[in-house]
Amino acid sequence: NRFAQACNKNPQLCLTMQRWEEVLKFAQDAGASIVFTLAYIRHTKDESGQNDQQDWDSTNARQLLQYTAHSKYATTVFGFELGNEVTHKGKIE
Repeated sequence: NRFAQACNKNPQLCLTMQRWEEVLKFAQDAGASIVFTLAYIRHTKDESGQNDQQDWDSTNARQLLQYTAHSKYATTVFGFELGNEVTHKGKIE
């Protein structure tokens, strides 16, 4: 799938479950609560490579929410927000 391809190309831009666990543990150890933003535009290109496609797939977000809700860090997350900078890198006006 395109998401997996994007993560393979730029792994530092992808949130893995291992990294999410590290973030949650850090917040818990620091006595902090997290508010995490879920981006809703994937900024993928169409077949011509010219135009952004706004084809957000909620599957990964749903998995992250379910995983977090059932983890030992569930109370560490204060909330999630759904949003994105719609002019990200000037791609969408």
